[in-house]
Amino acid sequence: MLVIRFQRVGRTNDPAFRLVVTERRSKPKSGSLEILGSYHPKTKHTILKSERIQYPFEA
Repeated sequence: MLVIRFQRVGRTNDPAFRLVVTERRSKPKSGSLEILGSYHPKTKHTILKSERIQYPFEA
């Protein structure tokens, strides 16, 4: 089963997150199937690939 989750990237005290599709049983840091976007909490900057986010739910 596939899930959408945040994967932490960035540096110490300066986190950034990727929105990724992974297998439910795998760890968040393990290989992701696809990167769907990113989020930087300090600047509130968000980038999303909306057409790719909807794709797993349509199939």
